[in-house]
Amino acid sequence: MKKKRVIIVGSGLAAWSAHTYLEAKGIKTTILEKSRGVGGRMATRRIGEGRADHGAQFFTARSEEMKQLVQEWQKNGWVKEWNKGFAGAEDAADGIITEEGGDGHPRYTGMEGMSPLVKRLWKGKDIHTSHLVQSIKPGKEGWIVEGEAGEDHFFFSAEGVLVTSPMPQTLALFPEFPGSSEDKKALEGLTYEKSIGLMIAYSGKAGIPEAGGIQWKKGDIAFAGCNYQKGISKKKILTIHASGEWSDTNWEEADNVLKDALLQKIDWLLTDAEIQEVQVKKWRYAKPDVLFPERSISWKEPAPAAFAGDIFKEGKVEGSVLSGRHAAEQLFQ
Repeated sequence: MKKKRVIIVGSGLAAWSAHTYLEAKGIKTTILEKSRGVGGRMATRRIGEGRADHGAQFFTARSEEMKQLVQEWQKNGWVKEWNKGFAGAEDAADGIITEEGGDGHPRYTGMEGMSPLVKRLWKGKDIHTSHLVQSIKPGKEGWIVEGEAGEDHFFFSAEGVLVTSPMPQTLALFPEFPGSSEDKKALEGLTYEKSIGLMIAYSGKAGIPEAGGIQWKKGDIAFAGCNYQKGISKKKILTIHASGEWSDTNWEEADNVLKDALLQKIDWLLTDAEIQEVQVKKWRYAKPDVLFPERSISWKEPAPAAFAGDIFKEGKVEGSVLSGRHAAEQLFQ
């Protein structure tokens, strides 16, 4: 009997979680990733001798499934607890930190950052990186997935397909949407916040509290975290995330304009620091704004298909893991 195969689009934690479940069930997978590396927004960048997480900054483990995974990852020496919540403040413009403590729930990070964790999880797996999927169409026995890999055109076929990219990108892949018009309308209504961030290498001292990060409730800056205090970087590097509203308003501005504007907004954090290097990073689909109420969505006709990712139910990193597994469970039920 021919074994089933599923094509998974993406290589973040939702894709990894789906692959892990399918592999345990004896179902083969083909994993297609448009970037040169794995992880999606679980992203870490080297800056000189330092490292900076510039996408997702941490993850939680509130479900039993995620707690078990984190315990395994800790045992392997892949992750650690960063803190139990960040310092809080109303608005970065005030220059005042009003809450030093957290909420008591552990925040975890990879030992060397978020990207190295995902690389460890995928180690030994055959992933087709630099493969940009352009269309997913029904075939004789399932789905035909085609796209570009450099100058080459590729085709893959499989009985099932599971897509984990941001929803606007996912919907654009299907000339013939697999679900109902109501499903499509609901998915089209899901939205994301943009994010513009800075990575700031510095010497001296920055005004980040012991917890290693600050979350603001309103205003133009949403988060500031020190990768050195986080323990993933030998060099002092701050990661700054602008708010979704500010990022959307200023999305088309040049990097040098964005850099100067954001540095001015957090200059009080760097009063006793000397800036050495600044890099800008943009995320078009940084944070789900409107979530789908279920953990994933799937269909059996014209062939098994499922969508998963951080836009479903809980959102965030933990939600991605749970969504990927749920989508894989539903695919051939």
